[in-house]
This record gives sequence, structure tokens and C-alpha cells, in this order.
Amino acid sequence: MTDIFQPDPYQERVCILVEKVFYSCQQRECFPNFSLDLKEKCDDPVALQNLTFHNGVIDPESIIITPLASRPCRARAQFTVRIYFTATVRTKHGKLVPVEGHLPDIEKDIVIYYPPSRPEFDFNLRVETKTDLLVPAVITGDDLVITVGSFVVIKLTG
Repeated sequence: MTDIFQPDPYQERVCILVEKVFYSCQQRECFPNFSLDLKEKCDDPVALQNLTFHNGVIDPESIIITPLASRPCRARAQFTVRIYFTATVRTKHGKLVPVEGHLPDIEKDIVIYYPPSRPEFDFNLRVETKTDLLVPAVITGDDLVITVGSFVVIKLTG
């Protein structure tokens, strides 16, 4: 009788390191009638052809994490999130012009779970965003006017 628990010689055993999520929260942000001036970047804009939003980023210099003495394993996290986008605008001559921009900065001031850790352990504050147009974009004169909603997931990993 053979032992069924013998390792398969053709299978390689591996070990991977992954980040653990210690804290996560979801928030929504809305930017009604956000205006982007196209004057310097595009002559005679007619229509928005395409709008692509990129994942939000946290400005690393804006991060302030302050442990709360009155609440064990909790900290106040203050930081700024910025969401960049690329708008492709069609001019009256039919030329497609890419225009880079970003939505207004999102200032966050939240309380997070922040467990005690060893000195060599690093926590990472991360953000994931899903951003969409809520109504069709309008070009008024030299301005692109958009109404945008963004779903923001904030995580503390380590």
C-alpha cells in the first residue's frame, strides 16, 4: 500500500509574502460641475472624445499619523488624495488633443485601526479609487465641465 501523502516530485513548494490589511474603509466623493480650462492646451475645443481616470494617489508628504492615547490601537490619519485623468478633446478641425489634469485634492482626516508593532515593521497607507462621469461632459467656451463621482477605498497594510 502506498502512502497518499507523499509529496509529488513535480510540484514545487513556494512561500510568498503578502501585505496584510489591518484597516479598510470606503468613502464616496462627488465633484459637481468641475471645470477644466482648455485654453492653453487645446485650440477651439468642440467635444469630449474620451475621459480616462487613473487610480488615486496619496501625497506622501501629506501623511500625518498620530496615535490616540485615549483610544488604544487607534490613530488619527491625515492625508491628501489626488485623482489624475486624461481627457481626449476633439477640436473643430477634427484633431484629437490629449489633456492631462486632476480633480480637486481630497483632504482626509480619519480614525484608523493602528495596532502596536515591532520597530522594524512598516505600515503602508494605501488608496484605491473608481471614478466615473455622473452626467455627460459639456464644453462651454474654453472650459470642459464635468460632474464626477469617485469611490475611495482607504487601507492600512503591512
